[in-house]
Amino acid sequence: MTESKKEPAKKPMTRKELVRLVGIASVVLVVLIVMGIRNAGKYESVRTTRDRMGRLRTAIEQYQLEMGQPPATLDDLTASRPDVRPSPFLADAADARDAWESPFKYTAPTAANRRHVLVSLGPDKADAAADNVTLRWPAE
Repeated sequence: MTESKKEPAKKPMTRKELVRLVGIASVVLVVLIVMGIRNAGKYESVRTTRDRMGRLRTAIEQYQLEMGQPPATLDDLTASRPDVRPSPFLADAADARDAWESPFKYTAPTAANRRHVLVSLGPDKADAAADNVTLRWPAE
């Protein structure tokens, strides 16, 4: 016959242990909330930047259609040209800046590269960084 061994009864948590556990859980929860808020702001800024890039692309394409060539710089889109058209191609000059208030970098198509390129340097404002936002068109 085998004897069954009883496990010793576990002691309930003391008040001190319970308070410590609740404190640790609270700190973890606050850290997760703060990280979530930071990321939400980051994604909102990227969305705003992409929206502005879309409006810039439309203005660039309209400029090219009416002027017969792409703009040399983004300043051409906001310049007032009453002799050519009644309003600038880009109505809101703020659309020429990303969500971090930096100007977009624009490269017009060339014979070697037939694509338009718009680049936001992102929150760190560093060239060729992982957080850069880039729009190229037309697709290759």
